[in-house]
Amino acid sequence: MENASKALLMAAGVLIGVMIIALMVQLFLHAAETSQNYSKSLDSEEIAKFNANFTQCLEKKLTISEVITLCNFAESASDERNENVHTVTIKGSFRDAKSRKRMLENAAQAKTMGEKLYKLDCEYDKETGYINIISFKKIS
Repeated sequence: MENASKALLMAAGVLIGVMIIALMVQLFLHAAETSQNYSKSLDSEEIAKFNANFTQCLEKKLTISEVITLCNFAESASDERNENVHTVTIKGSFRDAKSRKRMLENAAQAKTMGEKLYKLDCEYDKETGYINIISFKKIS
């Protein structure tokens, strides 16, 4: 009888130990999931903040100086984000700094002829969600 009661106590101890270990594993997995969700929310905030620099101009008619400012921002963002392998490509006649400078000088000289307006078009990277291509269309 004495051996049977000791065996029952040992079995109960093992069962309680297994339950405590299972509870610890569940708590650990839940903590890891919470951390991943927080990280994803920070990533999505960062993407939205970056894209907002461009999306706020999507429905606007942009002047040449605003277009050049956006192009310069895109170039500087591409340089800063080189470690993340995220670049913003500028398509069209605004793709290099020399042509932008020349266009700005021409616009400054022709100020009396009226200022041309442009519309921004953006393309998103399907994997990262960042805007990766911008282009401008002349609307007037």
